[in-house]
Amino acid sequence: PHNMVAIDDAAAVKSSFPHSQHIENAHLVLNVTPNEEGALQRAIQLAEPFTTIVLGAGSYRLQSTLEISTAGISIFAEKVGGCCVACIVGSANDLGNKPLVKISDSTASVTMCNIKLQLDDVAPTANFSQITSEKVSSCVCISCASEVKLEDCEISCPNGRGLDIRGESKPVLDKCFVHQCSIGIFMCERSTPSIETCTVEHCSASCVQTRGNSAGVVKHCTFQHGGDACICAGGESVTHFNSNWIGDTGGCGVMLGERAMVTLESNQILGNHINGVQAGYESNPTVRNNVVHNSSGSGIVLYDRASGVFVGNQVIGSKLACVGVRDMAEPYFRNNLISKGNGSGIVLLGKSGGIFEDNQILRNSSAGIKINGFVKALFDGNKISHNSGYGIWMQDDSCSTIQNNLIEGNEKAGCSVSNFSEPRVIGNTIQDGRNAGLILQNYAGGEYTKNTIIGNLTNVLLLNNAHGTLSENIIRDGKGGGVIFRGETTSTFRNNIVLRNSKANVAVLNHANPTIEDNVMENGFGRGLVITGDATGFYRGNIIRGHALAGVYVGGQSCPNLTCNTVRASGASGIVIEDSAKGKFFGNTLSENRSAAFAVQGDSNPTVERNVVKHNGHGGIWLGERAAGTFLENLVEEAAQSWRIGKDVQAKVTFTAQGGASESDSESKVEEEQKTFVLIQNPGTKTFHCIGSSFLRTPSMGSVCSVNSSVNSITEDITG
Repeated sequence: PHNMVAIDDAAAVKSSFPHSQHIENAHLVLNVTPNEEGALQRAIQLAEPFTTIVLGAGSYRLQSTLEISTAGISIFAEKVGGCCVACIVGSANDLGNKPLVKISDSTASVTMCNIKLQLDDVAPTANFSQITSEKVSSCVCISCASEVKLEDCEISCPNGRGLDIRGESKPVLDKCFVHQCSIGIFMCERSTPSIETCTVEHCSASCVQTRGNSAGVVKHCTFQHGGDACICAGGESVTHFNSNWIGDTGGCGVMLGERAMVTLESNQILGNHINGVQAGYESNPTVRNNVVHNSSGSGIVLYDRASGVFVGNQVIGSKLACVGVRDMAEPYFRNNLISKGNGSGIVLLGKSGGIFEDNQILRNSSAGIKINGFVKALFDGNKISHNSGYGIWMQDDSCSTIQNNLIEGNEKAGCSVSNFSEPRVIGNTIQDGRNAGLILQNYAGGEYTKNTIIGNLTNVLLLNNAHGTLSENIIRDGKGGGVIFRGETTSTFRNNIVLRNSKANVAVLNHANPTIEDNVMENGFGRGLVITGDATGFYRGNIIRGHALAGVYVGGQSCPNLTCNTVRASGASGIVIEDSAKGKFFGNTLSENRSAAFAVQGDSNPTVERNVVKHNGHGGIWLGERAAGTFLENLVEEAAQSWRIGKDVQAKVTFTAQGGASESDSESKVEEEQKTFVLIQNPGTKTFHCIGSSFLRTPSMGSVCSVNSSVNSITEDITG
């Protein structure tokens, strides 16, 4: 044809079209202009292998699909002012839902550069299944396995797909601009494209969508203004998205489903979006070193059995949870920064799980980690710091493992467990919280072992039917107390070290009924162990020493059982029993307390049996006014005042051996060799119990029976 001119000087053409890779091998270069209808189609039909077609400025309207099946075809045009001026255009009405350009022959190899391709009049699709069906029109369809490259091209297809890449094709897209499509780039089947430095925007469904077993690499691209998502992947796709910028979208930055196995690496998801990365429907992505900022929903959401590996990401400033996991999703998160969310840092709901290791969860407006429901997850080695709510908040039957984490500086409790949760909390450091370190309440249970709980307002609170087991923990330097039991808790507290807390090291308050055994409570700035209200409980084998005030205080209407404890070096009395307290005190050892070993006063009525008092010159067993109780076979030695009895005391003493002097007050003395035993009227009876054969009564002491020799336990009833 007269408008096709052969040019033999290939070097001249190459200088005009520097992007070409085929100029040197070209057998023919054709200059084509849009003046004659059908010129482009005829050029394609007549082209020999390795022909270069140069398009002049203007529109090339096609009435049928432009199919390219020749090897080595290159189609070029010049740009003017950075814009493509050669446009290949067609109407879906004319093409019958077929693509504008189709490259399907396995022998074809095509390069297109600086070309605008536009398909108009595509009928709108009603739903997602229609958008992803094969019947939707596309501007360019590539399905061959040979070499195809599109460079600096502009592609648009309103209501259709800009590029449809399928089969085993492996095209290269470089610096292309795709816009005004339903899906900008659609990859499916076993295609493996290489897409680099492209911009895809203003797509009603998604900028990029991968399905089937598609793979390939998408890198250094810009995706924005996708209707549902900028990137949408499913169908076991393993495409690698690397170093892309993902901007505004009406939905998610990245949406993954249908077993997608894509890799998201070093992408920035910064624009307006709901969820930054949303993964569901058994998807299993690898997500590493991405930045997700300012999501209006969550930064990362996983649901419906999704899994995947999430490493080294920054998820910052989400309006809801930075990371949300629910509906049996089980991801692996490691070394991520999760920060400044307006909700919680990480939220797990339903029957979800997963492994979360070495993450930094900082400065979120609610909890650092919230676990709600039948969740079984592992949190290991994370830093959970300075969140405005709880550090970790577990409730509603959760049974996760929390181990080796640093939990510090949170506004509420470092770790709060409630509502039938049964976690394993092991080897954590919980420190410097502005509220409690660890709270168990509302039927919470679980195992809490080898944690270090330091410097919180109150280090540990066990409340309202909690029944956890705390063992081998170090609990120290609490600003408002060490450990508090309150409200029908039946928790077990065993083999812990509790020290240097302000107020009481351990306090057991209203309705509490704990088991507290084999602990060390020492060097507190208040009392060692406080039991008051109507608390009960079993206390055995504890070492309670070096407190500023009493080692043990028992008050209110409490009724504890203290057995085989050691109480020593208290700044006041060893054990104080007052108010209306009762209880059993059996086999305890008291030594070197500053005041009395036992100070029993008020209307208290304890049973004090077989205790050993070695007091190095300090007081022994002192009974204040109105005190009652039973005192059986206690050993009191090395005490300056073995027994001191106040007025109106009603108590029963059947044996006291190795006693020191008994006095009516601090000025009354009895010779050291004389053994003195207390004779007190039993409450409600006129029977006296005495050791020895004679007795005396003094106004201040009640009845005292004295003997000058060692005696065994003898009971003599004296009536009248």
